[in-house]
Amino acid sequence: MNIMFRRDIGNRLNDITRRFDQITESKNKFLLRESVRVRERPTEVDEWRQTSSLVVEPKVYGREDDKEKIVKFLLAQVRDSEFLSVYAIVGLGGVGKTTLAQVVYNDVRVSNNFNTKIWIYVSEAFSVKRILYSI
Repeated sequence: MNIMFRRDIGNRLNDITRRFDQITESKNKFLLRESVRVRERPTEVDEWRQTSSLVVEPKVYGREDDKEKIVKFLLAQVRDSEFLSVYAIVGLGGVGKTTLAQVVYNDVRVSNNFNTKIWIYVSEAFSVKRILYSI
């Protein structure tokens, strides 16, 4: 069994090496150069990227089911819990994650059931210390 595993790993490594060779040939064929670019993250986030709890669009289309699911989660499972709960909203940029969060945050049922609500903007380059301080 151990010998078969080693043979399979060896074959995979050979395939990977061949693929790297093909990539190198293509790079040379198209006269591409090797370079390493270090992208520095700014310490301050561009002002236009920062969000708030205010809903910019008066009516949001196509997210009612998502909104209801999150509101039900907040009202049924989180409201009386002694523990911190997190509901992750993930997706590609521009699909409406922030807008969905804003709509949920401003929902009357949520406002009526939670005495305190806060909106924290978390940027791509974030500091846990800064986030905790803002909270």
